[in-house]
Amino acid sequence: MRASCSSVASIPVVTVGPIVRLACAAGGLSVQDETTGLTARVVLTPDTAIRCRGDLPCRCAALHLRLRVRIEGLRPAGGGPLTADRITVLPRRQS
Repeated sequence: MRASCSSVASIPVVTVGPIVRLACAAGGLSVQDETTGLTARVVLTPDTAIRCRGDLPCRCAALHLRLRVRIEGLRPAGGGPLTADRITVLPRRQS
């Protein structure tokens, strides 16, 4: 039996790339995916775990443009922004 007609299926998503837009006060950011080149809109919630260098917990205010991150979260099956479960700051990509 299905849970509820109002429940929307979500797809697990992982994206890696630099932050290209940062709006902590509005609860979001955008990341340019290194693999596809597409920009992913990311929603932050109070439950989003953000880990800075050294895997230390930090807040959105510690992030900045062009910082390379890995975003893990869920996107509605019908499309829309990615809701982040975890954001991990990564070292710069070597050229």
